[in-house]
Amino acid sequence: MKIKPEARFPNIAFYLTAAIVSSFLFSLFLLQIFSALLFILWLFEKNDQKKISFDLLGKAILAFGIVRIAALIFSEYPSESVLIFTKEILFYLSFFALNYYLKSFDEKKLHQIINIFVYAGVAISLIGIFQFVFNYVHRAQSITSGYATFSSYLIIIFIFLYYQKINTDDIKLKLIWIASVSFVLTGIIVSQGRANIAIAGLAFIVITYLNKTKLKYAAAIIFSSAALSIGSFFFNSTSIQSRISNVGALSDRDILLKGFKLVLGEYPIIGFGPLTFKKVFPFFDELADKGVGSWHNLYIEIYIESGVIGLLSFFALIYIVLLLVYKSFKVKNNSELIQRVSLSVLISTISLLIISLTAGFLFSPILSIVFAFIISLQSSIYYKYSDKPD
Repeated sequence: MKIKPEARFPNIAFYLTAAIVSSFLFSLFLLQIFSALLFILWLFEKNDQKKISFDLLGKAILAFGIVRIAALIFSEYPSESVLIFTKEILFYLSFFALNYYLKSFDEKKLHQIINIFVYAGVAISLIGIFQFVFNYVHRAQSITSGYATFSSYLIIIFIFLYYQKINTDDIKLKLIWIASVSFVLTGIIVSQGRANIAIAGLAFIVITYLNKTKLKYAAAIIFSSAALSIGSFFFNSTSIQSRISNVGALSDRDILLKGFKLVLGEYPIIGFGPLTFKKVFPFFDELADKGVGSWHNLYIEIYIESGVIGLLSFFALIYIVLLLVYKSFKVKNNSELIQRVSLSVLISTISLLIISLTAGFLFSPILSIVFAFIISLQSSIYYKYSDKPD
């Protein structure tokens, strides 16, 4: 029998959740404050209610966290690894609070949270474009993060926004939607991450097909995004010229891969320990960028830090997310919210997995909480509309 979530302070929970999803790239400090406050609020919920947070997805998150702690305990460099308590703890705390409170919101509030999330992303994109056009930065980025986090975040925003259905004849709303999608795509383009631009383009094609988007709207978005991007590069062309002239550059990834091959067999079960890249990587003298601080590949990073056990627990977590998406499509209540969230989470998760080949998201202080939000959202709609709690 499913428990009906009844938050003690539903309005406070709603406003804190809205504050979290609107502050992802506006302010890391505020994001941390709002996330911590939501977790504290969660602590005051009844124990029989809080167990809703520990559904199948919650157990997978908990298992991964336990593996990370085990990797810390057996770390070859404990003084470095112990920092995971400050760098990763908010991901777990945010997830369990969000996984409960999103289940407690009705459909109207869930729609509101999603809209706040996507249109805050549009504002972030505009800020990044503005900074780029006025030559404050060489590649579009937010105020609080670099271009890699900026463009990865915008890919998720784009997916949720573009899959939104504008079921109205109001031309103003449709124009606002087209403009918003175009601004987000432009932000991704002028951030100049080649892999992320390709992922966004592929997501555009897939969503256009699945959502049966009218070709005139898709064409308008392509034209607007191209015009905005060309105009942006007209004002700031130095970086794009450099990237075009070095289109085959590997950004030290060949050296990073060589280093991985050298050490991959040393601690295969539980790894060297979290946050040990600078202690483990053997070829720092060969790197062009001496400031590299990670393996630039999430799968390699998890393996080196937490071994095969860590990698398997991560894949188990992703499997649970995809399983929830599949189960959500099978529920009898075929509401627009289920379709919109499930497709968006599916495409976002696949996109993040591809991005992880050249970067990562799970250990990012911002992207990890974005991930916690979208998978909690998926868990909440399945819990709300299915006959079974898990």
